[in-house]
Amino acid sequence: MVRSIPKEWQIFIIEGQFTNSKIPSKLDKEIIKEMDKRLNVRVLHRDGMEFEVRNKYLEQLNQYEFALMMDSDEYIEEFNHSIFTDSILELEQDIYLIDIKYGQEVRQQGRFFVIPTDFRYFKSHKYLKLKGRIIGVNSAKKGVKGIVLRHDDSSRPKDIKNKIEEYQKKLWKYEDESVIINA
Repeated sequence: MVRSIPKEWQIFIIEGQFTNSKIPSKLDKEIIKEMDKRLNVRVLHRDGMEFEVRNKYLEQLNQYEFALMMDSDEYIEEFNHSIFTDSILELEQDIYLIDIKYGQEVRQQGRFFVIPTDFRYFKSHKYLKLKGRIIGVNSAKKGVKGIVLRHDDSSRPKDIKNKIEEYQKKLWKYEDESVIINA
């Protein structure tokens, strides 16, 4: 991951444990030190429900025009600076799709935000609110070109993978019910 991110990008690492998660928060301080030598890294400690934590980090982005959200088990596999730059310069305020490789499969997910501080997650990590409009994070119609992420959880121990899977199933069920009931 370290070599694939342009040096001028600001990196925020969100460290903490989500409410109702049995997955321990393990920030590897040596990796952070190594990243900090090469990149502009800020570590933010946050605990809470997943959508609350995500809103807290969106609030930190008030001086940035764009934000690319990546999970800890993802990295930038392909990056073409000129294609990426041309692609994002045309974008209006919204959320945009990024290609993410899962094994041989490529999925598009809403991970690129234009003017990120105006967004708030809406009772879920799957829905956003922007100027009174509710947006599904993966319902964006347009993608960003020149960048491809790779999902790779191969270094995670099997018991942690199982806990993550269990947590995500519960989270999605809770969030689906919460959004439907409280919309």
